Amino acid sequence: MRIGDFAKLCKTQISVLRHYDKIGLIRPDYIDKFTDYRYYNPEQAKDFEKIAKFKKLGFTLKDVKKILTLLDKHSKEAEKIFENKIKELELLISQIKQEKSNLSNLNKESINMNNTKNINANIEDIKFEDDPEAVGKWVIIGEYDTKEDFLSGINRKDNMYGKELKEIYFLPNGRRYWIYGWTKGLIIFKNGDYTAANPYTIEEINGEKYMFVEWKSYEYIQEGKETVLVLKQSDNKKYTLDEISRTDDIDKPFADDKKILGKWKAVAFLHNKEEYFNPNDSNDRLFYKNMEFKENGKFTRNGVDTSLWATWTKGYLLTNAGNGTEQTSEKYEFKTIDGKEYLFIEWKTGDYVWGGWDPTYNVFVRDDKTNEYIETLQGICSRYELPAKLNSDIINEFVSEPGSLKSIWGLCCKDLSNVDFSEVNENEFIRLAFNHYTKFPENFKFDYMKIMEYAKDPGLGIRNLHKQGIDGKGINVAVIDKPILDTHKEFTGRIKEYVFINPDNEHNDEMHFHGITCASFLCGNTCGVANRTNLYYYAYPDRFEDDGMYWNYHFKALDMIKEHNEKSNAKDKIKIVSISAGFPRSRTDLTEKMDGYVREFKNTGCYIIFSNIFGETFTCSSKTYIENANDFDAYKLDMWQENEWCKQKILIPSGGKTSPCNSGDENFMYNGNQSCFSWAIPYMCGVFALALQVKTDLSYEDFCVLAKETTYKNNVGLFVINPREIINRLSK
Repeated sequence: MRIGDFAKLCKTQISVLRHYDKIGLIRPDYIDKFTDYRYYNPEQAKDFEKIAKFKKLGFTLKDVKKILTLLDKHSKEAEKIFENKIKELELLISQIKQEKSNLSNLNKESINMNNTKNINANIEDIKFEDDPEAVGKWVIIGEYDTKEDFLSGINRKDNMYGKELKEIYFLPNGRRYWIYGWTKGLIIFKNGDYTAANPYTIEEINGEKYMFVEWKSYEYIQEGKETVLVLKQSDNKKYTLDEISRTDDIDKPFADDKKILGKWKAVAFLHNKEEYFNPNDSNDRLFYKNMEFKENGKFTRNGVDTSLWATWTKGYLLTNAGNGTEQTSEKYEFKTIDGKEYLFIEWKTGDYVWGGWDPTYNVFVRDDKTNEYIETLQGICSRYELPAKLNSDIINEFVSEPGSLKSIWGLCCKDLSNVDFSEVNENEFIRLAFNHYTKFPENFKFDYMKIMEYAKDPGLGIRNLHKQGIDGKGINVAVIDKPILDTHKEFTGRIKEYVFINPDNEHNDEMHFHGITCASFLCGNTCGVANRTNLYYYAYPDRFEDDGMYWNYHFKALDMIKEHNEKSNAKDKIKIVSISAGFPRSRTDLTEKMDGYVREFKNTGCYIIFSNIFGETFTCSSKTYIENANDFDAYKLDMWQENEWCKQKILIPSGGKTSPCNSGDENFMYNGNQSCFSWAIPYMCGVFALALQVKTDLSYEDFCVLAKETTYKNNVGLFVINPREIINRLSK
């Protein structure tokens, strides 16, 4: 039984089973030596039930392992573990009873505004009574255990009052601001669900007025311990809200910053930038857990869209909240610590606006998956250098070796600020790839964002077919490829299932550009040919020692698809399997096995399309210019295709296209204007999916015949696939 199936049987997560294997609690029955895939015996579920039972009783996994080892031996050591647990639980029960008694006593106390235990009182019922002596600004001296400690000069350690929180204002008529209000004899504190009425007295000492407040902080709730907050009157001015709030300049124009785009995970909250933090600590207690920065100044905090009151521009987060009373400009900066990049963002809450605090800091790292991908991508692109000046000869050199780093990545992640493009025209420029991390010069001669947007169009009239409702809706397709960022907006509503072929492989989080490009050209929301199909994505790790292991991943995925189709009704069956790879002709054992899958799937109405099958009828193409993807005359063969064999094939668009990027949910990459089978296969599968929407029993062989009969012969005598005519012919 595969680890995923065993996890379902035990009603647990795969990660739990991996951890149990690591610490020796439950070992797999056996491990496949080629794929490292773990297999379990269903009988082992009984062991998992025992572990779950002991965990529920409060035993640690270390104790559980000992118990399971000693249980059958009737060991005294096992008995001792149980006896210790019983004593531990008895002590816990005693403590709970004591807390219950304390709670009962607390609840018996009446709630009124003169009660020193006045927590969570209904402050709306407290009537205002003036106290002219209190009106004005009071500077916080500090927080003390007792009034006597203050008088004798003994300060409390590690308290925020007087160190970070500087002052409290008593506004005329008890007007509230931020978390404070007042009436005679009481400071009224309200922060979220926590409210407290804190009694105060005013005394004159050495000619200065001091306020002593019976302070009910969060420590009071936890420990029942009141402290004394001591304030000293600065003046008795009748302040207004405008006078006491600190307002930043938020009138800053938008300036782009590609570096900040993407998802970030909180790792620390600091009082100053130089404070030490452990990036491996849990972020459970942090207020902000995550942020995502999007294009055009938009961002989310903890998944909440902030666009109604906040935006970002290069170097700053700009907030206009509290009906305009809280306007803050929070600086952000990147810092590299021990070789890792962190994002430091000032935090200016009400403490800063009203309380006189200095800014504090939230610290973030990139979301692990996207961070690793970006770091890997930047490392790849750093392996080659750009010359100070580009021209057609250098660009030809870049793209002359299909599959090379320069050919694939081109200008991606490069700083072009000082690169001379004066001898480059637009048709030459579009031969090179670029992405969100390419830094273009100011006033760049080419509109690269326009190019990236244009290149999302599948072309050949596909978007007009979408408007007519021919979009692949109701057709299920599968892609077998390397891991991708499945949360990317290009796949919102598209991915029906995302399956790891080898779910316990440690490299499953290592995303790859190949798979996300293939999937998007087939069924992406903006880049896809069949953009309303249901996608079943089967991801294999980008780690394999030879062709055998590589294709075994594919065979395992095909077994999963076969199992899915056998269990599914007609509308849920997968009809097309897109594989952007080809078999080495020397491995007859692999090709024969794949031929068997192709025949078996074909008999059930499901068609496997990979390079060897695709190349019998079709070939890939690039474009002569970028603007009009719907112009059949724009499509051409690359230099490596200048042969009679390619000229007789049907051209499928593959070059000059934009695809999503694994670096962030809204990031894209322009792939350069070079043809390749990898991109053409999913495009053709998308056209096949559109055809199946019109004629559900259409075979792949009949589709190929129809594609030949309806091709468009362009102005250089090449045959280009004609999706509109295919659909017209089927509709008749």
